Amino acid sequence: MKQKLVLMKLILGLVTCFKLVAVPNAFASSLVDIVKGEFPSDCLIDKETVFLKNPIDDSKLYIRYIVNCPKQAKKHAYLDSHIVRTMRQVLLIALDGDSVDLIKTLVFNEPVEYKSTKNWLQRFRKLILGKSETSNAIDNIDAVSGATLTSNAVKKSLRKIELIHSEIAKNDYD
Repeated sequence: MKQKLVLMKLILGLVTCFKLVAVPNAFASSLVDIVKGEFPSDCLIDKETVFLKNPIDDSKLYIRYIVNCPKQAKKHAYLDSHIVRTMRQVLLIALDGDSVDLIKTLVFNEPVEYKSTKNWLQRFRKLILGKSETSNAIDNIDAVSGATLTSNAVKKSLRKIELIHSEIAKNDYD
């Protein structure tokens, strides 16, 4: 199972090299499996494809994952793929309501010394997206020394997910 997950993460890295926001159906189940691997095994993961009325980051098409775990509130997870310096990073960001529940680096193709640490990423947990003070809170989290571009990419990704989640919550999609 672990080898399969590693292979799927490799596929995710290859698929996202071209910044595809619409993932071909051949890879969709693999991406769901990757998201599922980050939550307890009794959680059900459903994929939702959303076409926004207004573009965010030059795209209107986004995929989010609905995470249903027993005895827990429904969560929404997003995969965000972006270039840090010259190589790709893929983040998994899960929201519990409007609060950041999980942020994890799934693919990081830059040199490992530039990767965000788990402890640094934990600083974003419990931030409530959609509030005016959230942007200031994101800005006030110090960058990782020696990994400023990565830190800025993570912050930009959070803001992007905040916008997407907000637009979906307003039912501003087709």
